[in-house]
Amino acid sequence: MDCEMHAIHVDSKGVYERSRVEEKMAETNRYVCTVLEEVRGSLGRLNWFTLPVVKRHLQALVEEIQTMVNRMEAGLYDKMDYEKVRELSKKTEAKLEELTEEKKNLAKEKKVLKLQTKALKGKVQSLEARVEELKEVIESKVPNYLEIYLNRTNGVLDEESIPIVEVSQ
Repeated sequence: MDCEMHAIHVDSKGVYERSRVEEKMAETNRYVCTVLEEVRGSLGRLNWFTLPVVKRHLQALVEEIQTMVNRMEAGLYDKMDYEKVRELSKKTEAKLEELTEEKKNLAKEKKVLKLQTKALKGKVQSLEARVEELKEVIESKVPNYLEIYLNRTNGVLDEESIPIVEVSQ
């Protein structure tokens, strides 16, 4: 009976050995140590007669070891990156909490300032009204001295004769 994969007679020892090796290589969770033990066993069976088969087998095992080690290195880098990202995430969350608290405080301050602004606008309006009242009072009680002077001098202003007006408070 022939093997479907290699077209070799099933009863031969080589087919049994090859299928056992293929089964081992097909395992999903193999360790590098297991593959290295297999390499050592393969080197122990090395002779002139098995040289071509063992050579192919060793090449496949070396590639498998390389793949495993690459995955291990990638896993270490991923773990390192995970730790960095986790640390960065913690710092970012802390900063976010600070900024959220600051935002709440600023919102409170904004409300207080709006109320103060409304109160000050009311005061400004009342003061402006008071200023207008005082202007009217001053204009009604204090004569226009410049007008009086110009009438006396027939519209000519001398530097020496500019009247100095003192206003009592």
